[in-house]
Amino acid sequence: MLAAILPFAITAVGFSNVAAKGEVPTTVKIAFYIGALVISVTTIYTVINVKEYDPKEYADYHQIQAEADDDNHPSFFSLLKNAPRIFWELFAVMMFSFISVQFVWTYSTGALAENIWHTQDPSSAGFQAAGNWNGVLTFVQSLAGVIWGTLVLSRLKPDKRRRILFISLLLGGAGLIMMFFITSKWLSIIPFILFGIMYITIGTEAYAMITGAVKGKNEGAYLGLFNWQICIPQIVASVSSFAIFPLVHGSMSAMLVLAGGCAIVAGLMVGLVRPVKEV
Repeated sequence: MLAAILPFAITAVGFSNVAAKGEVPTTVKIAFYIGALVISVTTIYTVINVKEYDPKEYADYHQIQAEADDDNHPSFFSLLKNAPRIFWELFAVMMFSFISVQFVWTYSTGALAENIWHTQDPSSAGFQAAGNWNGVLTFVQSLAGVIWGTLVLSRLKPDKRRRILFISLLLGGAGLIMMFFITSKWLSIIPFILFGIMYITIGTEAYAMITGAVKGKNEGAYLGLFNWQICIPQIVASVSSFAIFPLVHGSMSAMLVLAGGCAIVAGLMVGLVRPVKEV
């Protein structure tokens, strides 16, 4: 969110957002320096102030039996073998969800340039304007996610997680498909609001389901393994793009339609996820 609005704020105080061909504008450089500083400060603050439970406190918090040290370090294959069923049931949901997300990250600027500024030339002023507007829409997406998370997700009961994940994926998918038809700069805000709702939901509720299922046992290890279900789809999306992109005649807005379709498929896959009683 900060990275999306910083270049505009920096421009407002007098720095140039124009650069020679092959150069990066001063506003972008300063925005990245400020972003790096913010990340460093907040990371250090978190490391200093967040304390880990000792084994006894951790066991008491999760209402589990403290185990011997040897039992606390199962092998990689043992973790996979004994993973809760929801770990595997969510795989299809996460696969299609993050293929969709990767396509959005890759093609949203180009889609805006095609539909609104009517250009596919990355060196054109229209394409640069689309990039700037994509930054604004990223801010809108993040803000929508924060509001959705505050008003809806923070009040969600565990037995409603699957339903809200299903609804959010359908909303996000519909919004991304809408992008193919939108030619108005201001109307493009709507799809990114819907995508923001989808993005924060898949980034919170799927993890909540996993942590609820493992009931505190090897929780960190399973969350680490679950990250594979985010990374692998992005790799699949990036590699498959080399074959898919020519098939849609180089249309980046068509790639967002595909992203929307993947999100809807992910939503339908939620139906395969059986509920788990959380502690």
